[in-house]
This record gives sequence, C-alpha cells and structure tokens, in this order.
Amino acid sequence: MLGGFEGYLTSKAALNEKYIPYYLKWVSYCYSFLDQPDNSLLTSEQVQSYLNHISKTREDWQAKQAEAALRHYGYYLSSEVGKVSADIQPGPAQDDALWTALENKTRDQLRLRLRPPDS
Repeated sequence: MLGGFEGYLTSKAALNEKYIPYYLKWVSYCYSFLDQPDNSLLTSEQVQSYLNHISKTREDWQAKQAEAALRHYGYYLSSEVGKVSADIQPGPAQDDALWTALENKTRDQLRLRLRPPDS
C-alpha cells in the first residue's frame, strides 16, 4: 500500500522528492506503533496518540511533518477506498465501515479548519 502512496506523493501531492522517504517513514512508524494494517484508516485519536508519542523524543518540526504525512496518507487511503467501493457492490458491513471512515475523515477536516491559527 505504501508503494502506491509514494506514487501519489510524487504525482499528486506536489511534494519535494527529498521529503518523500520521510513521509513514508512516518506513516510506516505510525502503523507499526499502533499495530494496525497499513490499509486501514486511522481515527483522529489514534493519530493524536502517535503524534504525542513521537513529540516526546522528536523535534517540533518532525512531529508536524509526521502529521502532514498522516494527513496525506489518510486522504490517499480514502480515495483508494472510493475507487475500490465503486468496483464492488457493498454489503451492510462494508456500508458501516465506509460511513465510519467518512465520518472520521469529516471530523478530522472540521477540526483542522476550526483550529485557531498558530501565533
């Protein structure tokens, strides 16, 4: 899954190529830390838990870079889920999972937009 994410970062995220390995590392470390499969969407609580964990031993800019990487990966995963769900006829369990993922993503986006600017 991370191979496709690398392609996404290169082509769509307009990210400088020298930062891509770091974005991949942060996402990989996060999923290892949370013991989650890398194809699952994370909740905002899970992301915050990881960011709190790394902020104890990393610089501020590194935690922000990790947050950006996870935000990009969440967007990438949600777009991939949309492509897959268009190919399959979802059942009730899949509908619940898709709605939960959409709800979590919407909540995260609202929190980002309503967050006060840094001073």
